[in-house]
Amino acid sequence: MTKKPPQKTGSTARWVIPFMPLVAVLLLAGMAQNNEESNEVPIEEALDQESMDCLECHSQLRYQHEDPFTGEVVSLKMYEELRIDPREFVNATHGVLSCLDCHSFEYEEYPHPFEAKFDYQYECLDCHGTGDEFADFNFHTIEQEFQSSVHGEEYLDDFNCWSCHNPHTYTMTMRQQGRITDLVAHNNAMCLDCHGDISHYEVLIERQLTNMLSKHDWLPNQSLHFRKVRCIDCHAAGNEEILVAHNVLPAEDAVRNCVDCHSTNSILMGSLYQHQVKERRSKFGFYNPEMIEETYLIGANRNYYFNVASLIILALVLLGILVHAILRYIYRKKKYKLEGKPDKPTEKIYLYPLWLRIWHTVNAVLIIILIATGISMQYSDPQFPFIRFDIAVTWHNYAGIFLTFTYFIFLAGVIFTSIGRYYTIKTEGLATAFIRQMKYYIFGLFRGEKSPFEVSTKQKFNPIQLITYNIIMHAIIPFTFITGWALIFPETIVLDVFGYSGILLTSLVHTMAGFLISIFLVIHIYVITIGGRAADNFKTIIHGYHKKH
Repeated sequence: MTKKPPQKTGSTARWVIPFMPLVAVLLLAGMAQNNEESNEVPIEEALDQESMDCLECHSQLRYQHEDPFTGEVVSLKMYEELRIDPREFVNATHGVLSCLDCHSFEYEEYPHPFEAKFDYQYECLDCHGTGDEFADFNFHTIEQEFQSSVHGEEYLDDFNCWSCHNPHTYTMTMRQQGRITDLVAHNNAMCLDCHGDISHYEVLIERQLTNMLSKHDWLPNQSLHFRKVRCIDCHAAGNEEILVAHNVLPAEDAVRNCVDCHSTNSILMGSLYQHQVKERRSKFGFYNPEMIEETYLIGANRNYYFNVASLIILALVLLGILVHAILRYIYRKKKYKLEGKPDKPTEKIYLYPLWLRIWHTVNAVLIIILIATGISMQYSDPQFPFIRFDIAVTWHNYAGIFLTFTYFIFLAGVIFTSIGRYYTIKTEGLATAFIRQMKYYIFGLFRGEKSPFEVSTKQKFNPIQLITYNIIMHAIIPFTFITGWALIFPETIVLDVFGYSGILLTSLVHTMAGFLISIFLVIHIYVITIGGRAADNFKTIIHGYHKKH
C-alpha cells in the first residue's frame, strides 16, 4: 500500500476549517448509514439454497442458456416481470418463503420443462384463507370485495391479486407506523403502475390510457390531493371490516362531494387513518388528531376548545350589544318625551372622498364573503351544507386575493393622501383619552353627555376607534391575507413546527385572525349607529358627508 503524500496547508485550510462541523456531521451520517447497511443480513444467509439457485438467473438483466443437444450458449434478456431484486425480495412480506413454496417443484429443473407452465398457480387464499394468524386480515372479505369491484367484474380473466401486489416485492404498509405521505405514495404507486403506464394499461384492457391530470382537473389544489390522499380513498367503497378497501367503484361513483372528507366525520378516518385512530379527540382539543401530524384538512381538524371559546366570545359580544342597545332605546325614549325629537343637523363635513367610499364598500363586501365562506368551510357538514364546499373554497380564495389588492390601495391612500393623518397615533395622553371615551360609551351616553371627541376635519376617529382601526388595518388584516396566501400555496409553508404540521399552525392563525375580524365587524356595525340618528353614519359612506347635530 503506497503512502499518501502529506497534505498541503495554507490558504485552503483556512477555508476548510469553518466547514469542519458540517464535514463531521456528514461523516457521522455516512458512518450511520454504513452501520445500518452493515446490519443487513447478507443475501446468502437470508435465502435458502433453492431460492439462491433461482435468483442466480432471475436477478439478472441477462442470463445464459445452453442448448442441451448442441452445447451452444446464448445470452438472453430476462423479461421484466420475471426479474427479481434479491434484496427487495428478502425485505418483502413473502421474503421468509422459499421460491418452491409457491412454485412447482418442476421448476427445480433447468431449463424449466414446458409442462411446468401449465401447473396449478397458487392463489392468495390458498395460504391466507385459513389459520388464526390471518383472521384479523379478513382475506375472504377482501376476495369478495375484489370480485364485486370494477377490476374483478370487468377484467377478472386478466386481473388478480398479483396485478397490484407483486408477491416478490409486496410489503405491508397500512399496518405499520409511518408517515402518511409515504403510505399514500406507496399505495398510489400500485394504481399508477397501470393507470400511469401505457404499456401496462392498454395491454391489459385494450383501451387508450386516460390522462389522470385532466380527468381530475375539478379537484382544487390537485397536486396536494394526489400527495395526501390515496386513489382508493375516493375510488373504493369503505368497509370497516378490512383495513384497505378493495371494492373499486366505477369512475362515475367515485367521491366528488368535498364535505365527505372535509368534516369532522371525514370518511378518511375509516380508510386512510383507520389504523392510526386511537381516540376521538386529542388532549389539545383537535377532532381527528391523527390527521394533524402531517397535514390540515379544512373542516375535519376543527378544535373543540376553539369552537367553544369562539361561541362564548361571540355570545358575550352580542349580549353586550343587546344590553347596550336596550339601554340606549330606554334613554332615547325618555329624552324624546322631555325634549322632543332632535333638530336636523346644522353642519356637514366632507370626510370621505369618492375613492375611499368605493374602497370601503368593496372591502366590506369582500370581508362578508370571506366570513360567510370561512364559516361554511370550517363547520362543513354533509347533512347541513351552508355553502357547497367547493364553491365556498373558490369564493373564499378569490375574495382573499381581491382583498389583498384592495388593501394595498388603502395603504397607498394612507401614505400618499390626506387621510393618513387620521391614522396617526400620538401616545401622549392616549391612555387618558381612551378611558374617557370608554366611560362615555358605558355611562355618559345614558346621562345625556356629549362625546368627548367630536368628529372634525382634523380628527375623524375617537381614541378607541383610532387604536382599533390601526390594529385591524395594519396588523390583523395583513396577517390574515399573508396566512391565506400561504394556504393557497401550502408547499411554501414550514413543514413541521413543534411536532405539528406548519399548515396546521398557519390555518389556526388564519382562522383566529378571521374570527377577530368577524367580531370587529359586528361591533363596528353597531357603533356606527351611535350618535345622531342610527342611519346617519351609514348614509355618510354613500355621499361622503358627516352630519353634525
